[in-house]
Amino acid sequence: MAKKQTPKSKNTGKKASRKVYSEAEKKEVLDAIEKAGRGGALEVSKKYGVSLPTIYVWKRKIGGGRINKKSSGVRTQLLERMIEVARELDAEEAKLASLEAEFVKLKKGL
Repeated sequence: MAKKQTPKSKNTGKKASRKVYSEAEKKEVLDAIEKAGRGGALEVSKKYGVSLPTIYVWKRKIGGGRINKKSSGVRTQLLERMIEVARELDAEEAKLASLEAEFVKLKKGL
């Protein structure tokens, strides 16, 4: 299997740096898209210098709370609860991973 190449900067031949966005920056971009309305993702993508695939990943992960305002109240409540449960699951899975690591460590000590 061929080794995956890291993208090189066009100007210097050095590795391209990868920007890490804060939660606040992600929220700002997603809010700008919501404000721009239909088709606003491309415009916002260019303005903030964030690729469309990156924005769509953020929308899927972070933007889960962004629910179409035309949704019925019951549907909105269900979606909000699903998001809450997903976050709780993530937290519990992290705790489980920590406990499993501790268990393995203790087991090695026997």
